Amino acid sequence: MWLKEKLYSYYKICGFTCFMLYIFLYVLTYEQYELFVGFMAFTSSIINFGAPLAYIVILSLQATSLVCSFLWLIYGLTLKDGFIILPNLCGFILSLLQLILIFIYSNNKNIKNFSIDSEIDNEARHSNIVITDKD
Repeated sequence: MWLKEKLYSYYKICGFTCFMLYIFLYVLTYEQYELFVGFMAFTSSIINFGAPLAYIVILSLQATSLVCSFLWLIYGLTLKDGFIILPNLCGFILSLLQLILIFIYSNNKNIKNFSIDSEIDNEARHSNIVITDKD
């Protein structure tokens, strides 16, 4: 039963990929193809920048995301390319918003450093991950 469901999902993914390849090769012109790929890159970038909103993120990672999106925004402005400007402008704003929210709602008491130790038990062929408080 599980194998049939897995195989069915594999067939759906392969079918969708073949359909998209057919559209790219035979239906779309180069300009339409460029617009479509740019839109897909724009959409995936926005999803990528917005995804950490659901998680507690590390401050240095968020600052790095802010700087990276700012640099790509400047690069897009110099090229005057909307597909670079729009997702990175949204990423810059979301990263800035996340940093502001981290500073507003984080207490020094609540921010803890955790260390993750992984032990591999060779006999049982599984790994145990232990999360301990570093304080």
